[in-house]
Amino acid sequence: MSEKRHLFLYAKGWYKKTNTLDDLKRIVSHISWIDVEHINKGDVIAWLVQCIQPYVTKAPNRFSDLMGDWFANRDMVEAILSMMSVMSHDDMGMECMPPNYDILPMPDDCEHTIKTLKEWGYLPEDLGGKK
Repeated sequence: MSEKRHLFLYAKGWYKKTNTLDDLKRIVSHISWIDVEHINKGDVIAWLVQCIQPYVTKAPNRFSDLMGDWFANRDMVEAILSMMSVMSHDDMGMECMPPNYDILPMPDDCEHTIKTLKEWGYLPEDLGGKK
């Protein structure tokens, strides 16, 4: 199971968003086993690029999408998250797995999240963390 899925799930809104860079540093800390205080924006970007690499390499024209509209007047982190938010698990080359709410809390508007997790056979108590 790819722990990078947590970056994808963050982009999809499965985690509560407070400060994007700080949130992503916590996720990168979890998947890399490096203390969060040693993670910088460049590290976050490197992990995000690793996540979108399978998507970008599947079709040559996707690279031009990445370099074009996605990055126009945007911060690179926000641009990659925006791209990830419209990708499927198949696009990302990942299997569909639940979030881990020990990393970041559940979003405030979580009724749909809980319903979906129950449909998948996971209950919120199974996922750790608290709302």
